[in-house]
Amino acid sequence: MTTVKRVSGNYEITTLGNTNVNITTGTVNVSGNVISANLSVSGIVSFPTANITANNITSNSITSVGNFITTGTFIGDGSGLTNFPAANASANRIQSGTSKVDLPNISGNIQMDVSGVANVMLLTSSGAILPGNITTGNILTNNYYFANGVPFASGGTVTFDAQNTTPAGSTAGDFWFNTTNGIVYQYVDDGDSDQWVDITGIATPPSTTSTVANTVVQRDTNGSITANVVSCAETTATGNISGAYVLGNGALLSGIQTAAPAEIVLGTSLVKVVTASGSIQANVAGTTMASFTTNGFQVGNIVNQNATGVGNIGNASNYFNRVFATSTSALYADLAEIYEADDDYEPGAVLIFFGVKDVTTTRHDHDPRVAGVVSTNPAYLMNTKTSGVPLALTGRVPCKVQGPIAKGDLITTSNTPGVGQMVDSDRWVPGCVIGKSLEVIKDDSIQVIDIAVGRY
Repeated sequence: MTTVKRVSGNYEITTLGNTNVNITTGTVNVSGNVISANLSVSGIVSFPTANITANNITSNSITSVGNFITTGTFIGDGSGLTNFPAANASANRIQSGTSKVDLPNISGNIQMDVSGVANVMLLTSSGAILPGNITTGNILTNNYYFANGVPFASGGTVTFDAQNTTPAGSTAGDFWFNTTNGIVYQYVDDGDSDQWVDITGIATPPSTTSTVANTVVQRDTNGSITANVVSCAETTATGNISGAYVLGNGALLSGIQTAAPAEIVLGTSLVKVVTASGSIQANVAGTTMASFTTNGFQVGNIVNQNATGVGNIGNASNYFNRVFATSTSALYADLAEIYEADDDYEPGAVLIFFGVKDVTTTRHDHDPRVAGVVSTNPAYLMNTKTSGVPLALTGRVPCKVQGPIAKGDLITTSNTPGVGQMVDSDRWVPGCVIGKSLEVIKDDSIQVIDIAVGRY
């Protein structure tokens, strides 16, 4: 439609086969109603008393003294709208039925009403305030969850104990306020197991934190630190650092007294340097137990902390020169002395004084030159600086003997090299006896049995 129209009644615009009407030029003045499916106007449409009914209205400018009614939504820039009722404050509200979102104040809170229920949620600069319930999947936060003022964790009820001793029967997530030191702990997994961990300063952690696993740091209200292990590149403290022991390189420590600490004390036990560059003294429970001097180590008692017979003073390759002491017992049974031998004879062999060296093996029975038996483990060994074999001179010692022989029989040399036998009284000569048998051999076999070495 391209011409000027003045209509005093209703003006229904239709075209054959098409419900769309375009007004492209001129001015349309309608005092009645305009009824159209789609109305597009490029000029000015004035409806002084008319109502407009249409699915879609597209125009550069629409002026009406009547009402615009739509079952849809008005879309566009509403900054030019005027004469809004104060009760609706429509420029600060989104509303549909009895549900709405209000912005009562400029840059203020956002208020949400649902189905006529006011303040279902209030958004403030501090966060969201919900007086009702929350129904959701997961709630994620970097801090702690609280319900009625009590922190809670998933999977069960969390307890909050205030007492001066560690609560018993605690489960993961529980809290404990220590009434002695004023520290709040939580029972959490530290990587190995559930532990009580100080969370007093959790809201304001230090600028640098430890990356060492299983390091539990406890902070009290004075900023002191108590821990099993504290690992860091550098520690700066305005207070004191104390502990049972302080380990590490103290080369950079400052403020140490010129006199230097001469004692390490814990209770009545101490280690001290008695004089400058002098001896070092160790006191246990107030009693001096040991001293280190230029002459060596001085001690009252030496007590073996191992089982009986376990532990040595020195060793076979690096032994002490002399021991000045009174011996009341010995582990082994015989007294032996080192003699040079013409061969490396095994323990239990019977030897005689003969040959190019001190001793050699036996070759004849009832030999009065018999010297003794090669010792297995002598209780006391003499002449240790000489090379040779340890020859048992007296005492109990294992010996090679050919039977038969009874307990208590005298033993002498035999024709078998290194082997003893029972003395034949008809062949006995002075000096041929080496000892007495302590065991029995019923046949003529050669066995190693215990004998008592001695001149009988």
